[in-house]
Amino acid sequence: MENGILDLLEQVQRLRSIQDIRNLITTYCQSVDSWDKESFLSIWDKEAVYMVPRGVSNGKKEIAEMYDKITSAEQNHHHHVTNSKIEINGDNATGVSDVLYYRLINGESTYLSGRYYDEFCKSSGKWLIKRREFKPQATISPLFNRV
Repeated sequence: MENGILDLLEQVQRLRSIQDIRNLITTYCQSVDSWDKESFLSIWDKEAVYMVPRGVSNGKKEIAEMYDKITSAEQNHHHHVTNSKIEINGDNATGVSDVLYYRLINGESTYLSGRYYDEFCKSSGKWLIKRREFKPQATISPLFNRV
């Protein structure tokens, strides 16, 4: 009976970790879409790596600079993340999520789809993004490579 309870507690903790990580993914999207830099920066590990087509950022200072670059170039944007698959391994985890990204630049609407490849770590009881890489899959965006 005791082993059954321990197994159940482990399963609950695993599910809670998955939900906490899903909330990180949501916070990432919503904080970019609402220009909430403070919330955006709160989800990253201090030594995180952020890889997007506009460049690679190492650490929170460079990630903050990339956030400014992204949000200053766009008039409006909206993320839709789906199909998140998260694997927990103790205080580390990996994830893969599909994303649809709409944005408005210089009055022109653009659309981008791709995938996030993530690594997460648990620090002081809180899950954080350790590494996020975005890989585009399809775009209807003549401006994407110019900004």
